[in-house]
Amino acid sequence: MKHFVFLAMGQPVGREGVRYNTLSKGYTLIEILIVLFIISIVASIALLTVGRSDTKRMVLFAKELSEVLVAAQERAMLESSTISVSFGGQTVHVSRLPPEADDKKAITAGDVFKTYAVPSDVYIESNVRDIRISPTGDMTPFLIQVGRRGGKPEYTIRGERDGAVSYRADIH
Repeated sequence: MKHFVFLAMGQPVGREGVRYNTLSKGYTLIEILIVLFIISIVASIALLTVGRSDTKRMVLFAKELSEVLVAAQERAMLESSTISVSFGGQTVHVSRLPPEADDKKAITAGDVFKTYAVPSDVYIESNVRDIRISPTGDMTPFLIQVGRRGGKPEYTIRGERDGAVSYRADIH
């Protein structure tokens, strides 16, 4: 009589239903490589998504900051008042200055009508601490650089004395 060997759950089974002792008690090299390949694909997709959102947050903040400066300039001209945009730590303050304010007057908390928070992973550097915008639209010349904390500046916002504001990406 012939004996048949059947496979049950990948294991050979003999005539009496006893499983044969096989030599492999672990995973094959191919199985391990496939799992590592799948994990690496998932990890790379996750890292790209996180990196993209950080970059997007920085780009949006840099664009928002340039739009804030243009809006402050328009507000100064519409209201015939002097507007100040000042930088302090991780905030940007937009304030209306009283007519008698000079260049040395400090801005009080009551003067601030809008405060913008700088995202925690973004830094800004400015060559001036306070940008004054006159009712004629003229402003303190400035250069603001925006980048990721610990990295090089990636965006530059430049303001000219005549009120022109430009924004550009500094791709290195």
